[in-house]
Amino acid sequence: MKRKSFRGEIFFYFIVVFVLFTAAILTFQYQREKRYRTAQLENTLDNITEITYRFIEQNNLIQKNELNRIGEIQRIIPQSNIRITVIALHGEVLFDSSADFKQMENHLKRPEIEKAIENQKGANIRHSETTQEDYYYYAKKYPGYFIRTAVVYNVQVKNFLEAEKAYIFFIIAVFAIIGIILYLVTGKLSDAITKLKDFSIKAGKNELVEPDTAFPDNELGVIGGQIIRIYHKLKKAKDDLSNEREKLFNHLNALNEGIAFFSPEKEKTL
Repeated sequence: MKRKSFRGEIFFYFIVVFVLFTAAILTFQYQREKRYRTAQLENTLDNITEITYRFIEQNNLIQKNELNRIGEIQRIIPQSNIRITVIALHGEVLFDSSADFKQMENHLKRPEIEKAIENQKGANIRHSETTQEDYYYYAKKYPGYFIRTAVVYNVQVKNFLEAEKAYIFFIIAVFAIIGIILYLVTGKLSDAITKLKDFSIKAGKNELVEPDTAFPDNELGVIGGQIIRIYHKLKKAKDDLSNEREKLFNHLNALNEGIAFFSPEKEKTL
């Protein structure tokens, strides 16, 4: 089985880290961005419900049966397509700015109203059976009634609620730059390691190793150069010793005589 190169392993782990880190960042940032944009929309709708509530109370519109004056609010708020509905606590629709409220059924079981009953406010995206359009609903409970505001859930709203994707390209660009830098740095390291590997293989097979092998100008290159120089010194010393030994044996053979070695105790050792 072919082993991965040093550079290959570095890039493999880099890609693994990149994928895991990017997935974590994108998931976190996407959800955070989506929550932020949803909160922005709900904050706008909440402001309109507050304005509507104060307008109703200050002008006693329910007591005077003049809820139709809520249309005056729609003429002054910046958002012209906002739908405003006033609903009694038992679910009866008291006013709706986009439909004939007298023909509308009880709204007590609407998801946004149920949430408002439990949490004072609630939101929901659903299809309106009255206007046959999709809405982003926001309802808030007040003493005596609910005020519900809604915006048509069209392409503009969907795009607004979608998380910004620019940061995705930013993260990819950052990792691309890191990848290029890593590629350049590991190139020199990989070159030095490859030459050391080739040297070890040749040395193990007693093959010729060039003494002037060029290494990158870094710490690993210095170590590699030193190893090869030390190897050549040891090899030269070994070769010189072998040559002297060969000369000695040739000389003895030529004399047809022998030689013996004795220890200080006059015992024969060779």
